[in-house]
Amino acid sequence: IQPSLLLWDTTNFFTRIEAGEDLPRKGMSKDKRNDRNLIGLGLVVSEDNIPLLHETYPGNANDAKVFSKLIDQLAARLEGLGLDPKSLVAVFDKGGNSQANIEALSQRLHLLGSVKRTQAKRLLKVPLGKFEKAFVNGKGHEIRAYRTRAEFYGRTWTVVVSYNEASARKQKAKFEVDLEKAKAGLTDLTERLKRRRGRGRPRTTSGVYKEAFRLIPPKLQALFTLRVTRPGGRARLEWLVKEREVALRYDAFGKQVI
Repeated sequence: IQPSLLLWDTTNFFTRIEAGEDLPRKGMSKDKRNDRNLIGLGLVVSEDNIPLLHETYPGNANDAKVFSKLIDQLAARLEGLGLDPKSLVAVFDKGGNSQANIEALSQRLHLLGSVKRTQAKRLLKVPLGKFEKAFVNGKGHEIRAYRTRAEFYGRTWTVVVSYNEASARKQKAKFEVDLEKAKAGLTDLTERLKRRRGRGRPRTTSGVYKEAFRLIPPKLQALFTLRVTRPGGRARLEWLVKEREVALRYDAFGKQVI
């Protein structure tokens, strides 16, 4: 067995442990069970699905910080198995990105990763006419790609921007439905606060913010600016959509910056 790729990813599992333990913690549940304490698991496998390293960690731990603690351990494990780390490629998603992680990994292995859309605005605006056919994936969708050089984390890398038109259509449709639903919800909340009368307890500023954010899917919350004012002692909601951020989402549909 002579692996050439090391695939790192994380997941978590919800538990019924309520108290008294160090590992179970509240976090973003992969199973949508945010009401339960979670246990995190990070795993390194070869391209043949042979596990080479794993780590169990608290459910609220940051993926990048967990990854940083394993880099030396991973290099030692590979050497202990008689493998040369510098002949291997570590593959991981953007959740493991940090300046320290990239620098530490680059000294030991080759890297294959991706970056956030906010880090690659210029690349996401490259016209699709400059993309070339790369391959057809397992679903029969044509994948196109644009290859260039770009700087990230203080280094110059070979970068490929991939584009899947089928994914772009699907992402765009869902995005527009979710965005309009959030805007309708915020409009309704704004009007309800204006109409509120009577002797009932006044709405608190934090309460209005919480209700407003519940109306916006987590992945869209960065697209809105919310402001709660209290003219005459009564809460009022003002909100705006960040149009530049919306435009960036449209630029990124169907694309990965690798």
